[in-house]
Amino acid sequence: VAVAYADFTFARTLPPALVFQAAACTPAKGVLLDTYLKGRGNLFTWIEPAALTKMVARVHGSGMLAAVAGSLTREHLSAVRAAEPDIIGVRGAACSGGREGVVSLGKVRQLHDQLEHMSSEFVPDLPAGPRGELAKRPKSPRISGRFPDVNQ
Repeated sequence: VAVAYADFTFARTLPPALVFQAAACTPAKGVLLDTYLKGRGNLFTWIEPAALTKMVARVHGSGMLAAVAGSLTREHLSAVRAAEPDIIGVRGAACSGGREGVVSLGKVRQLHDQLEHMSSEFVPDLPAGPRGELAKRPKSPRISGRFPDVNQ
């Protein structure tokens, strides 16, 4: 998975568009758009929701998975979900005590339930793919995994 930073100037990396272009020429299976600076805003500090949607579409158009992260909270899920990424990365939103805390089962359940609720309401347009075939309905992003040291 290639990684692009929305705040690329601070990370001293290539802009996301160039990372996506380079990744499309490699065996990468996907691209993660994240933030480099932690504690200085979130993904939407650096990118507008409409631009995020275009970036995710560009990644999908290259046949790769699109992952999105960057200090995302429950309040951001609607805007992120609208962009239709395959993976939504959260850390602080799933932990008691923020990103340095312990994973909270209750917070993970809240995130999961919120995404499930959004998915039941979400009916995307199904445009024709590059070869004229109907696009498949995107899978709902999922939060799952084993958390052995989870707070109840």
